[in-house]
Amino acid sequence: MAHWRFLDYHTEDDTNPFNQWYVLQGEEVQAAFDATLPILGEIETWDDPNYPVSAFKALTRNPRHVGLSELIFEVTINNRKRQYRAIGIWRKDQWDFILLTGFEKSGRSTNPPNAFEVAIRLRNQFNQGRGTLHEHV
Repeated sequence: MAHWRFLDYHTEDDTNPFNQWYVLQGEEVQAAFDATLPILGEIETWDDPNYPVSAFKALTRNPRHVGLSELIFEVTINNRKRQYRAIGIWRKDQWDFILLTGFEKSGRSTNPPNAFEVAIRLRNQFNQGRGTLHEHV
């Protein structure tokens, strides 16, 4: 039985920012992301320090990122391991993760380069009660 629900945030104009990012990714990236969600959904505690979940990270270092978390997954493309992340809002008490957007991480760089600014803007809109949530399909 899945413990966690995954939700897509839709803006006030019914745009789904996460899906906009997702559809631009190749089949390998989509498949890796799609495989990560059911695995995470079955893990009861993502933040247990004794049993860390490598596919999850709550962002706490940068004060602007507090309230955001990442789902982390890797894909090997052309014999090169690449790391991708979905940024969202982890609501531990409600057992859900709200998908906002995604990016590829390479060192300290992100592609798209404004992924965190987009996530912060979307988080703020959500916190203001703007937009809607839909089950991630």
